[in-house]
Amino acid sequence: MQSLHRILVAVDFSASSRAAAEYAALLGEKFGAEVDVLHVWRPSESASSRGEILAEFARSEEGNKMRDLLQAIERVGGVEPHGRIAPSGGDVPDAILQVVANEEYDLVVVGTHWRDGLARMLKDGVAETVMRRSPCPVVTVPATDVLMEAPGAADVTPLPEQADSRSWVS
Repeated sequence: MQSLHRILVAVDFSASSRAAAEYAALLGEKFGAEVDVLHVWRPSESASSRGEILAEFARSEEGNKMRDLLQAIERVGGVEPHGRIAPSGGDVPDAILQVVANEEYDLVVVGTHWRDGLARMLKDGVAETVMRRSPCPVVTVPATDVLMEAPGAADVTPLPEQADSRSWVS
């Protein structure tokens, strides 16, 4: 079996992406892997340099959510996650896949809403697109309430909805 050294978890701060972050943290702890938490975000057009983009993100609502999520992951998984953002022109799966292609990740973890039937066949979601096109294995994780019903889930502690804020650095 291939060992895990680097895990990328893509988040949009929904319940399913929080569950994916929790799962990635648990995997990171179990395998001693580095965990990068990626959020695809569209900066304002006035932010032109990397520093300006990071400063704008840090002041945004998404930046606060990322800060809270990183802190919660540390408490749950016992790993020190690294926050990342990928500026996007609108295509979230492409932004995620570009990060995966440019870095050496062993695993990608994404949340899924588990759409059913015709809706799933007619419109692919982010998780399905990333699964189809990723150069490395992808694990999909349902929202926490579904995850908590899985066998062995009694040992899993869900991430808190709100955590204390602290500085976020990429």
